[in-house]
Amino acid sequence: MNRSLREEHIKAYLDEVCRHIRAKDRHEEIRLELAGHLEEITDERLAEGMDEEDAIRQAIRQMGDARRIGLQLHRVHKPRTEWSLVILAVLLVGFAIVAMYALQEGTTGAVSRIPFMEHKLLLSGAGIAAMALLYFFDYRKLRMLSWFLYGAAVLLMLWPRLAGSPAINGQLKWIWIGVLRLDVTSIAPYLFMAGIAGLLSFGEWDSRLSMRAVPRYVKESLLYFAVPSYLYLLSHSFITLAIHCFGVTIMILALGQWRRYIAYLVPFAAVISLIIGLKPSSVYPFYLFRIQSFFDPSTSPYLYLSEDWRSLLRSAGFWGRGIGQETPQLVYYYSNNIFAYLIYILGWGAGLLLAALIALLLFRAAHVAKQAADPFARTLVIGVTSILAFKFVWSLLMSVGLLPYIGVTVPLVGYNGFSTVAELSAIGILLSVYRRKDGARRSRAPIKQG
Repeated sequence: MNRSLREEHIKAYLDEVCRHIRAKDRHEEIRLELAGHLEEITDERLAEGMDEEDAIRQAIRQMGDARRIGLQLHRVHKPRTEWSLVILAVLLVGFAIVAMYALQEGTTGAVSRIPFMEHKLLLSGAGIAAMALLYFFDYRKLRMLSWFLYGAAVLLMLWPRLAGSPAINGQLKWIWIGVLRLDVTSIAPYLFMAGIAGLLSFGEWDSRLSMRAVPRYVKESLLYFAVPSYLYLLSHSFITLAIHCFGVTIMILALGQWRRYIAYLVPFAAVISLIIGLKPSSVYPFYLFRIQSFFDPSTSPYLYLSEDWRSLLRSAGFWGRGIGQETPQLVYYYSNNIFAYLIYILGWGAGLLLAALIALLLFRAAHVAKQAADPFARTLVIGVTSILAFKFVWSLLMSVGLLPYIGVTVPLVGYNGFSTVAELSAIGILLSVYRRKDGARRSRAPIKQG
């Protein structure tokens, strides 16, 4: 049997095996693995003195029935869906739709002219479509795109400045695409997390600190912390800077590299201190004023969460004031204070339910990280989940006066523009990782020959 005929026999066998495996993105890897087994068995038979034609036939016979092997591998590589994440995301979007409907029914003045519900429905639909697409997307391809994703985040953060976009509320983070206004800080953190997760997964980690490694520590500190932080400072988006640093910190510590993290802090702190010192901004006192007013309310003539609003929350009761009630005076009740607004109209029962759904979503996301089959998948899920966790926890506690008011919107629930699409896309990445967890983990498992 010549080489081409030998390959034809193997190809026919592999075609029959793959015909029974629905996970088409696993076919190439399965073919390579089974072909390797067949070649190995064939070479063994040839070494025993068997002629080539009998050797390949014996190898195929020893591997077993193609249909049986295919069905066996189909069960191993069958895509899995984390339905609880899907259901929780849809329920949170449902809360958002109810809130937007209530806003349109209860607001007056200029705000009443904003089509809250229509916009939220449109963006939620786009986000769910993106979530579905990313569910089918093979997340492993992101690892090879690490530098591209990192560069895309850098360019996105520079876009408002390069395009000459005007600052809004002191923040230079908006770009216009036709009539659409896009907040670049709603997308860039996820791109940075995906890119850095990929960079962290390349190479071996050495927990020992040494002087010879100092240049590498400085480079990585600049790459993972200083450069993104500088871009966030340029846009005056300090809360996004905090979210980024929190996410990268959790990723590195999850890898067990706390010594390396400490080494990163020195050059990072030096660069950020230099930036703030050389480029003072009128926005810095604005954030400091908000934090100061949280600890000492007497310093602020106008609190974002005033005592009057606190009393309204206390009087909302378990069932709330109901949809259609005139919206009381509260700054950004449709975005940053949406949780407090939902308590006002639907009651503390709905507020506790919303908090429970959020806690469940974060718990299931952590479960996906635990189930992730490879270090890149685990790091990617941890980074993305850290962004969502920071936003969820801070916005909820901020809305009821337990944390300073620094402008964080409840993910998925608030009227937060394109952030809804980015957040649902992030959940799509989690679903993609979970979908392939069994196949990736078992791809090197021995085939039961027979």
